[in-house]
Amino acid sequence: MVQLAVWRMLSDMSFEEKQSLGQILRQKREAKNWTQEHLAGASGVPLRSVQRAEKGEGIGKENLSSLASAFGIDVQDLLRKAKTEKEISPELRLSLQQITKPEDLIGFLMKKGNFHFGPPGEDSFNEYLGEQLIDLQSEISSDNSTLANLQKLKKKAAHVIAQSKHLGFFIFAVHYQEEFHRQSKLIKKPTTIIIATHQQDQRIKKTSKGFILDYIMDSRRQMLAQLGGGSPFYDWMQDQLISKLDGKERVGIVLKKMNDRISKRNMNLNSRSHGATIRDYAKSQKGKAFLNEHFNLAKFSRPNLSCAVELSSECNPNVLGVAFDQLLLFLLQRQSDGVEFEHPLFRVLPDRRCREARNIKHYLTSGKLSDELLDNLVQSAVAHQKSYLPKRGRPKGISFIEYRTALKSLYDLAMRFSWSAKQFLYHGSLADFFAVSADFIMDDILVEVKTTKDAHRHSEHIAQLLAYYLVSQSPTRKSHEFQINELAIYYARHGECLRQPVAPLLRFPKKHLKRVAFDFLVGFQFWSDYGCLDGISTRQTREFSDASFNRMLKAVYPRPDWLTDIFEAEDSQNQKTGLTLRRSRRIQIPDDFLIEK
Repeated sequence: MVQLAVWRMLSDMSFEEKQSLGQILRQKREAKNWTQEHLAGASGVPLRSVQRAEKGEGIGKENLSSLASAFGIDVQDLLRKAKTEKEISPELRLSLQQITKPEDLIGFLMKKGNFHFGPPGEDSFNEYLGEQLIDLQSEISSDNSTLANLQKLKKKAAHVIAQSKHLGFFIFAVHYQEEFHRQSKLIKKPTTIIIATHQQDQRIKKTSKGFILDYIMDSRRQMLAQLGGGSPFYDWMQDQLISKLDGKERVGIVLKKMNDRISKRNMNLNSRSHGATIRDYAKSQKGKAFLNEHFNLAKFSRPNLSCAVELSSECNPNVLGVAFDQLLLFLLQRQSDGVEFEHPLFRVLPDRRCREARNIKHYLTSGKLSDELLDNLVQSAVAHQKSYLPKRGRPKGISFIEYRTALKSLYDLAMRFSWSAKQFLYHGSLADFFAVSADFIMDDILVEVKTTKDAHRHSEHIAQLLAYYLVSQSPTRKSHEFQINELAIYYARHGECLRQPVAPLLRFPKKHLKRVAFDFLVGFQFWSDYGCLDGISTRQTREFSDASFNRMLKAVYPRPDWLTDIFEAEDSQNQKTGLTLRRSRRIQIPDDFLIEK
């Protein structure tokens, strides 16, 4: 009966009561001058369960009974105290629902009260999204509520959602009562938060009703996000704060070193929308060392770049590059008749009967470039650059005439080559676990398109291409098993295409390719998560590296039987001892792992 009563009390606990229970458990532990590790060992409860309970995320009745026994109190008294002394957690936790329908987005924009579009610490893409939502909100608030206007608003909202998804972002929103004190009075104000997060954001959780964003208003998390530490390091910092007696000192030392290194390197964190990328890693010292060790980059021929297409001062090279990438895909689609492929811009159009869609269809059927199609490409490229570049790097104005002239010149150069795919044409992500997109894959050729004027960055382009090749051959989950035998770089402003078979570049047996690709992604995972922490200590660096290694192992598909057995055996041992290993350890993997037979 006692167990049944405890189960009922736990199942009926509200969010505030779970938070209160976590505070009580933390107070009891601190009163005994115990760390969380000490409490886990004394009670037989896994450390992660202790941490989740103190954070207010809930706990099972058996684990709670064990904690109560360790403190020498009755479990029912503990639950009653949590219900009577419940308080609002100082860290506000909200569950934001994913916006997939234009009606839902319009409904949130029609809410009364305050609006927050991408709070501090969120991806800089929110700045661009906020501008679009403000414009849409102003149109909604107008008095024109005719049926035609409502349909127009619905199309615009659908376009915002589709464009965000195409760029790799989900939109989440919530409406709640924000509480704050003013002159000793508690004031409640209706507030709406709309956040765009990358599709790989670790805060996204899948529920029976769809995806939600687990959002916590925490100044520490926001500070870490602004410093570029990311969520994994925040979790480490939080564990230090709540499980170590000198946690504040430890975190303070690491944060100071992070800040010093960032300041020393003069890093402009706003220049990237997604933090570190595979391309950045390929250009870094560690990435270059890895690629030089495994590939003979000298065998890749150098270009003879001359007679480049000159650009007007009114043409932004970045905008032109993105626009030409899309134009070249249209050329490939037209020449590869019979190969299943749909242009990415065509997929995100809200209406297949709109003017933009008609321009695309006209080119694919006739092969004639219209000025309207070129203008559409430029507009799409400008929107892309606004979402990825800081304000000082964004295009100031658009001169469609100059862009049209430049695009036609690049198009004429490209027409000298055969871009006909016989069986396979692809543009998109190379792996589900990483936000890496190839310009295009044509049959067994991976192609990168560059609009640079000279060849001084040719080595970086090769490194980027090889990095993308390793991602495409990695054993992580992906939509296709890419069979790539050739690499190519096309310099659009010179009309020069450099092709190189992969086999002569390899410094290792090809049967080890997946193993090498896996090691490369492990190195990138460590570098991207903890790159700012290089040299803080050998022990911590090793722990971080092992954590990255284990995280990559979990991304491998399919998971090998031996790996599943190791994880299950470790979990079983932890259950018996009541302890969970805090430090990730390097798993000894078989020699034939990821090696093709």
